[in-house]
Amino acid sequence: MPGRPRRDCELEPYVDGFRDRLLSVGYTPGTVANQLAVVGRFGRWLAVRGRPVDRLRPADIDRFIVDQCRDGRRHGVFRQGLVLLREHLIEVRALPADQPSVRDAVDELVDSYCAWLLSERGLAATTVRRYRATARAFP
Repeated sequence: MPGRPRRDCELEPYVDGFRDRLLSVGYTPGTVANQLAVVGRFGRWLAVRGRPVDRLRPADIDRFIVDQCRDGRRHGVFRQGLVLLREHLIEVRALPADQPSVRDAVDELVDSYCAWLLSERGLAATTVRRYRATARAFP
């Protein structure tokens, strides 16, 4: 099938179930094929960074999207599809369920900075959300 991740991708065992999930929530076959191509690139991206599937974090998705855009792939890489992949991996127990996160000093700093940007600098809320996402992309 077009868009199917190569066999060397650690995500490959989960592709059929993920394809079924995408189709069940209304994705068209063409969109599913495109999303599976993204899953293949994402799996290879994870492998290059030594990140096993069971350690996949939301920040990995954000970093992947940033890298793809930097490499000129602005079309066809949608965060929602990768979020659905992560949810699927949790459902099939390939990835542990999210634990409630404990706010750390970085969260406090980013929140404070965003509040300052809104109140003192007068930035638009959309701009501040983008700044927040960029700041959280760094470990």
